[in-house]
Amino acid sequence: MSDLDLCFMPAHEALARSQAKTLSPVGLVEAVIARAAAAPGGWFTDPASRPMV
Repeated sequence: MSDLDLCFMPAHEALARSQAKTLSPVGLVEAVIARAAAAPGGWFTDPASRPMV
């Protein structure tokens, strides 16, 4: 399964696969973070667009 497939997987499917031990929750989070970091103008690359916490 590609990282792109993981990023667009519905939450209920990710939960089912995680419970069946066919999907690593860590792998899923790493794929989503990598996609967000690679996005142009994303909040990972532009400190001015980061939300205030």
